[in-house]
Amino acid sequence: MSSTTAPTAAPATSPIRVFGRFQLRHLLGKSLVSMAWLAFDPRSQQEVMLTLPRHQPTSTAALDNWLRDVRQASRLSHPHLAAAAEVGEHERWPYVAVDRAIGITLGEWLAGKSLPPLLDTTGMLCQLLDGLAFAHEAGVAHNDIQLHSVIVGEQGVVRLMGLHVANEWVQAAAAPGAPAPVRRQQREHAERDVLSVGLLLHRVVSGQLVLDEVDIGKVIQRMPPQGHEVVRLPWGLPLPVAEPLRAIANRATASHDRQRYLSARTLARALSGWREVEANGAGGALVLLLDRLRSVGHLPASPTVGARMGRLGGMENQRTEEIAENILQDMALSFELLR
Repeated sequence: MSSTTAPTAAPATSPIRVFGRFQLRHLLGKSLVSMAWLAFDPRSQQEVMLTLPRHQPTSTAALDNWLRDVRQASRLSHPHLAAAAEVGEHERWPYVAVDRAIGITLGEWLAGKSLPPLLDTTGMLCQLLDGLAFAHEAGVAHNDIQLHSVIVGEQGVVRLMGLHVANEWVQAAAAPGAPAPVRRQQREHAERDVLSVGLLLHRVVSGQLVLDEVDIGKVIQRMPPQGHEVVRLPWGLPLPVAEPLRAIANRATASHDRQRYLSARTLARALSGWREVEANGAGGALVLLLDRLRSVGHLPASPTVGARMGRLGGMENQRTEEIAENILQDMALSFELLR
């Protein structure tokens, strides 16, 4: 009796998603107002990163304004600003294309690291702040700094992409009434950018999502003055955090906007100062001990600390120097007695 074999079904292939001439590979990230895609450009035969607004411009004038402002912002030349390969639109959807060869997003970079050294991550943020300060001094803000808008290159060079992509929608969401003067708008947008970098600092130092939100814009909405959430670094983090760095991170996300860093330059100077001290070895074991005291309440003791405590109870008639000699044999015991 002969048997027949059922034909093998051909493997299902997912349809290629396209945006104009670009073939969309996968979503790099999205926020309330922007999204970034990894795409393939058949014209150049290269991968690019496309940044688009989440909402289509409502009129031809709005589209023209977006293209004009983004093209103007893309003319800024700085080592830590990503150069736009193309600014265009497809079916009234505007976009900015950046060459993928310059690196991967900060979100992708963090996904491949368990606990990256704080000197590395804070150094990356210093580069980001340097480029951001240059843009702010030219009157250009980003307004939607996210993990998907920060690019990390192979040599650790950091660049910010998507300048001005979100501006139209940030302005549309502003309080109703007469528009604020241009200088005031620029200042407010710059301060929002600096707060966003402060939230990125919180993210890389803690290794955790801030308020369990991926979208930094949503975190800002939950903070004063719009919301009531307080953002501070928790104790007991996987890596010990030096007190000066903890103070910088907490000030960058302070509840009152007047207590925060108000410019990219001041936050960059604070982080650079901490990094210089840390690189010279001023942290180390003392940082570990202080972090242990604040998070756990006591220092790690040697296995014989219990026995030594028992012996100390029976030494009240001995000389002071004999007692001191026993205490100083264990640093944790010394600190516990001082406490």
